[in-house]
Amino acid sequence: MTKGCRGLVILIVAWALIAPARAQVATVDALLTGRAVPIDVYHPDAVPRGAFVLAHGFMRSRATMAEHAAALAHDGVLAIAPD
Repeated sequence: MTKGCRGLVILIVAWALIAPARAQVATVDALLTGRAVPIDVYHPDAVPRGAFVLAHGFMRSRATMAEHAAALAHDGVLAIAPD
């Protein structure tokens, strides 16, 4: 695991532990390969049953993954949508 990925994992886990009790989205910046990358984190209403990273392809963004991420959070999964 690269240093940038390790930092991203730590950031996501830390956010999951301090996230509020209701479902919501928060945007965080992670430093990946030397540049800041915005990441939307969708936290479910309760303790997450797992986590899912929505990796998109060309011509997509974290905004185009928003509905998928919200649906996953509604189903109890911590959803992460990076740009």
